[in-house]
Amino acid sequence: MNRGRPSENASIEAITQSQAAELLNVSRPCMQRAKSVKLQAERKLGEMLKATPKNTGAKGIGPIAVPDENRNQPPTLADLGIDKKVSQ
Repeated sequence: MNRGRPSENASIEAITQSQAAELLNVSRPCMQRAKSVKLQAERKLGEMLKATPKNTGAKGIGPIAVPDENRNQPPTLADLGIDKKVSQ
């Protein structure tokens, strides 16, 4: 009846990327390449965000004062599916 449920003495342990790679037998060059690709992607995203117009919001007049048809602001980070921490 407890199928799929952890036992009472089960615990969740945090492990580092290098520990996970060791458990999965991932080679060091493969890990280095993955980190390199991730950094390149983050840099490219940063360049793209710099070139993108910024959303200024309602500029202090409130969202109700601007009719829906006049709201043609650039998309927010949330609209683009980008985490705020990643965009910094």
